[in-house]
Amino acid sequence: MALSPEVIAERRRLSRRLIFWRSAAALAVALAIVAWFRVAGVGSPWGQNGDRVAVLNVSGVIVQDQARLDAIEAAAADDDVKALIVNIDSPGGTFVGSDDLYRGLREMAAKKPVVAVINNVAASGGYMAALASDRIFARRGSITGSVGVLFQAPRVNRLLDSVGVDIDVWRSGALKARPSPLEPPTAAVDAHANEMVQRLFGMFIDMVRERRSLSPDVVTLISDGRVVIGAEAVQLGLIDALGEISTAREWLAAEHDVSGDLPEVDMTPPPPYERQGILGQVLALALGRQEAGAMLAPSGLLALWRPLAPAAQVR
Repeated sequence: MALSPEVIAERRRLSRRLIFWRSAAALAVALAIVAWFRVAGVGSPWGQNGDRVAVLNVSGVIVQDQARLDAIEAAAADDDVKALIVNIDSPGGTFVGSDDLYRGLREMAAKKPVVAVINNVAASGGYMAALASDRIFARRGSITGSVGVLFQAPRVNRLLDSVGVDIDVWRSGALKARPSPLEPPTAAVDAHANEMVQRLFGMFIDMVRERRSLSPDVVTLISDGRVVIGAEAVQLGLIDALGEISTAREWLAAEHDVSGDLPEVDMTPPPPYERQGILGQVLALALGRQEAGAMLAPSGLLALWRPLAPAAQVR
């Protein structure tokens, strides 16, 4: 039976209303899901929203790490992040990687309070990272200091001599590709390598002078690259006080009105070796996190203190 034009028109109106209300319901559900994600913290880079204190763990050998710098920048831009705690357990690393971390933390400190906590060790580049903070705490047995720069070049020329292998080299200049593992250094090579080390050491010691306001006698003392324990570091002025993360929270509450009740959120990205595929995972399992970082670190001048050495132990 044919439908009248009036019935057809009414059915079309009902169909349009049904489509409208279905669309409205779908939009309401979508908005509710978004709101839930926001409350649950899924929309946050670190899985939490609301006022909080960010924690950045710096462990193992420090290398260039754009993901870490991006996390620091995100924390600086996030209005909900009220402060940053840099939790350090590192012997240092490459000068460039440590310097990048230092400058990233200084940019953060220009906007929000930054406090460093040294655990087992924050030496050389690890101490450089601590220098970027507004306040440095360490345990009484923590190892820190080692203000200096290292440039190592292994040589195998004597091994090659013992098996009767000669290497002929043609180079465009006396310092091209020097130092080389295949030949002993000349006086000119020694002088050039030492000049590079001293220039970067000058940059490092300038950071210490700027951030710690040490007396000339203390600067002279630590310029030999020595490490010191936390209790001595307080006396020398390398750090501010003995303490841990809870002490850092108390200082933030007292000096910057950052409530001790605010939750902490870990903003640490996975370490670089974990982002280097199977090789990084195998090295981490076989050697440990710190040694894997050392083996996968790029070549360059180092701000490093004994990367394969364990922390001080009581036996």
